[in-house]
Amino acid sequence: DMSSIETKTNSYLDLDVGYSKKIVLDSHKDLLFNVYGHNILDKAIRNHSSLIKDHVPMAGANYGVDVSMRYKF
Repeated sequence: DMSSIETKTNSYLDLDVGYSKKIVLDSHKDLLFNVYGHNILDKAIRNHSSLIKDHVPMAGANYGVDVSMRYKF
């Protein structure tokens, strides 16, 4: 059941992918690689609990690569 002020929100398929790899350089340093894709099907996603869902969808497809180094003291 929905309240009188709610509107119906259509379903969607949100497909995310990611890959991470840690390379141990020595006992104090790690190199981290991350490759990811969010909403790779580029679907219009609307958050049911958002007051502006009928006007502004969630972000579209997003891809990225992160490289970082972690130092352990």
